[in-house]
Order: sequence, then C-alpha cells, then structure tokens
Amino acid sequence: MLSWYKKIFICIFGNHLTELDTRDVNELLLADVDFQKGGRFRVGYDAGNTPAGRLCVYASFDNTFEISEDLIYETY
Repeated sequence: MLSWYKKIFICIFGNHLTELDTRDVNELLLADVDFQKGGRFRVGYDAGNTPAGRLCVYASFDNTFEISEDLIYETY
C-alpha cells in the first residue's frame, strides 16, 4: 500500500509528465493541509512563483484516503 504522500507525488508527476522530471516533484515544499467536512482533506505543495503569483498545487483525498486524480491549482 502506498503512503498518501507517495500517491500525491505520483499524481502530480503523472499529470505533468511532459513538464516535470522526478527532481522537480521531489523538491516541492509542503505548504498547506486543509481539513474539510466529511473527513476529506487536501494537501498543498508550493510550486514556486509564476507571473500570476505563488502557485500551490493541491491533491485532495476522500474520507477513505483515496486520492482524486484531479489536482487543484491556486495562486496567491
């Protein structure tokens, strides 16, 4: 069974295969953990500065720790 953080890295790398190499994914910094109703939560990683602002990439989990294949992108 994969740990939740390995699932996140696989999801991020899988969604950005043409843009990232494994070094890029391993260098992401944990930025936020957001707990939501019903046992859901999301984990955000700082992906660096962009022209629109600081980019955070979030992976969300349901209450059984299953990861969503859709990533969430937010800028600050």
